Amino acid sequence: MTKKILSLSLLLLIFASCNSSKQTQPKMTHTSIEDHVNNTFEFLQGVYYIYVFDGQAYGFNDSALAEQLLQEKIAVKDIWYKGGSSMCVAPGSNIGTTALVQPVFLVRLETNNEKMQTLGFEKVREPSVGDCAYNVKHYIFK
Repeated sequence: MTKKILSLSLLLLIFASCNSSKQTQPKMTHTSIEDHVNNTFEFLQGVYYIYVFDGQAYGFNDSALAEQLLQEKIAVKDIWYKGGSSMCVAPGSNIGTTALVQPVFLVRLETNNEKMQTLGFEKVREPSVGDCAYNVKHYIFK
């Protein structure tokens, strides 16, 4: 009886350790702030989707949407977020230009995912974070 319990315990331990090393969902490794105006930026190969804001730009919670994508088990590689504004101010400047800066929430996946459209995204051919992209938050996933 003790041998059976010991064998079963050892088998469960081995099974648990094998499953724990397998990562099925991406995890965010870090975020950074990028300047896409003054620095040359080249988007990596992949399938890109942009979030359709439909008038909900102000008070938008970018980290909540990023978390929702993970909860939906979407294999996210990168996310870029630029908030909307009524003024464009270059870094180090105290002079702003009045402009309607559209928010951008851009997602890079390795492959096409039809679920993205049900979450309010549309596929884009040419990825971009738009105008006045001095302070773009970049979420990086592994």
